Amino acid sequence: LGFIYLTPAAFPGSLNLGVIVSPNYRRQGYATQAIRLVLNFAFHELNCHRVEVRIADNNKRHRSSTVRLFASIGFEREAYSRCALFEPSGEWRDVITMSMLDTSWAYFSRAPVLSIVEIRRRWDDMFSRHDSERDELLALE
Repeated sequence: LGFIYLTPAAFPGSLNLGVIVSPNYRRQGYATQAIRLVLNFAFHELNCHRVEVRIADNNKRHRSSTVRLFASIGFEREAYSRCALFEPSGEWRDVITMSMLDTSWAYFSRAPVLSIVEIRRRWDDMFSRHDSERDELLALE
């Protein structure tokens, strides 16, 4: 069918998501299902704050359908970088960057209604994580 993976991103609390689906299995819902499962794992098990994808496909039709797929799950388009990826074939590719935050996932995943205690705990965890990430970034300066 293909494969899906998460890798650490440049910033603390962030992950990169990669998905490759065999042409024979595209447009059958497999990618959507796999992405949702991995996002749930990233946000709930790994306590990730942000997941980013970079789409680098020169086939404009395929690139557009990939952007629509991620947008339908709740990713937001952040950037379009022209000729940003150099391929071994000697060709430069444009790259579209999209991301999703943990707060967006809570909305788009249609999570069950939480108690006020659980909501407060999650917000407190998120603010604590943001504080520690800020401190880590400031320490790098």
